[in-house]
Amino acid sequence: MAEMIWGGRHSPAAHSPTDQAAAHHLSLSPLRIHSAITRFCYLSECASLKQHCAITDPTVLRIVARIIHCVRHAQGVHNLSYSNHNLPDPSLTQYGERQCHELAATFPYHADVELVVASPLRRTIHTALLGFEPEASRGVKILALPSLQEASSLPCDTGSDAKVLQKEFENTVADLGLVEEGWQVKVGRWTIKS
Repeated sequence: MAEMIWGGRHSPAAHSPTDQAAAHHLSLSPLRIHSAITRFCYLSECASLKQHCAITDPTVLRIVARIIHCVRHAQGVHNLSYSNHNLPDPSLTQYGERQCHELAATFPYHADVELVVASPLRRTIHTALLGFEPEASRGVKILALPSLQEASSLPCDTGSDAKVLQKEFENTVADLGLVEEGWQVKVGRWTIKS
């Protein structure tokens, strides 16, 4: 199960009820992708990802047919206006939390989900925890994967320090084991290339 992938960044805020309904449809309708996962070895997290996905072969990721559901994060405070893009790692709005609860109530494949993967941004972790609460309640991991972070240096797309995230999500099923100190700094490994 993959989480938090969508075709557009910084969608305009939805202000009218019609716009909100359209934004909700766009942002939380799962996109089903039938995929044969061949190799993830380009990820430096490969060994940890193998462990989280229960792949035991140490040299090769076997080709395994999976269905990947891609869901964009629910409405965050930064989605309300462009001026909010200056807010660092913003949380969800109340409307965004309602979107998550609706996703939890209407997503038809909860029983089939084996793993939820999200960017370590607060809004994506909260969306995963709330929107996939049925999975979380039965012990499915919500894996925070730094390589899924936003490719932008805007404050709203820059995550919180690993220690801050660990404290905020310590009593949840969010697995922050791959989130290292400095993951959110957009230099070195995470340099944004134009």
